Amino acid sequence: MGSAHCDYYEEIENPLEENQNIVSITEDESKEKSEEKQKLPNKAPERRIVCPFHIYDRVLHLKYGEGYIIELTADRIKIRFLDGQSKEFQLEFCLQKKLIKKP
Repeated sequence: MGSAHCDYYEEIENPLEENQNIVSITEDESKEKSEEKQKLPNKAPERRIVCPFHIYDRVLHLKYGEGYIIELTADRIKIRFLDGQSKEFQLEFCLQKKLIKKP
């Protein structure tokens, strides 16, 4: 029996009789494989940053001077400086390089 879309198409009434290479996995083997997957880490361990700052804290940036924090997320910090400019920085970088501190 053929198909209108493909000359090489054949229907197989019982695919298990035609393909004997199918491997069955017992329930115990399945559990072992899932346990092995659980042992492997899916991604790099998450690093936590301990931030000593809060919203509206006054801070001193080594390059831009004194200001106060107007936004703070897990990875970004936004500071409004005394000259009226606002700048956003990567929090982890600023903490590692000690660019921001309390005055």
